[in-house]
Amino acid sequence: MAKSNTKKKSKKKTTSYNKKKKKTTVSNNKKKNSKTVNNKSKTVKNNKNNKKIKNINESNKKFTQVDSKINNSKKIIEKETNDINTAEPQVIIESTENITELKNQTLPKNTEKKQEIINRLFAEQCSCIICNNHEIRLFHERGVKDIYRLLKEEPDFLNGSFIADKVIGKAAAALMILGGVKEVFAGVISRPALSLFQSHGIEPEYKIETEYIINRTRTGWGPLESRCKNLETPEDCLAEIDDFMNTMKNI
Repeated sequence: MAKSNTKKKSKKKTTSYNKKKKKTTVSNNKKKNSKTVNNKSKTVKNNKNNKKIKNINESNKKFTQVDSKINNSKKIIEKETNDINTAEPQVIIESTENITELKNQTLPKNTEKKQEIINRLFAEQCSCIICNNHEIRLFHERGVKDIYRLLKEEPDFLNGSFIADKVIGKAAAALMILGGVKEVFAGVISRPALSLFQSHGIEPEYKIETEYIINRTRTGWGPLESRCKNLETPEDCLAEIDDFMNTMKNI
């Protein structure tokens, strides 16, 4: 009888121990599973963060490329603006005999208004300023484009006006004469232009007189200066200018 009770007690102890062991194993497995889940979650988060960082870096690269293009465009615009506002590259200076520079020159009466326009011509980003009565306009095209367009489309604005232009060659002079321009100031004027003005009763004010206006590559005569150099009348020059403009449209 005593043996039987001892066996029962031993069996109970074994069962209790096994239960505790089982619980401990289950608990440990749960902890392991929890750690595994946490690790997976961290890995997923890290992957997402890495993707975000990669996307940000790619965006930064694109912005950098855009900034570079903008800066290049600004440089091109600045260069073209400087080309427009610099008269000297369009002048050939072979010797001091080819240039007449008027120092302390006097403008006709009504000088104050004209001097303001002349000062503005060299201060502003423009190639030409035209004043007619109380209307003043600034122009920015190179060559004769602006004067040519005005002669064709707004001849009344040219008639009786005062023009201040940075560079005047013979073609521009012909257009101004045909437009009925009354007074002219030039930063640089070619001898053929000056002669044509004087033959039509206009005495331009100017800073520099040069033999001729050169082309943009500085290798010789400008295209319209060359076309007009042997022509006698503004009307003959206009025919050549028309032909030149039509040719340029088709290029």
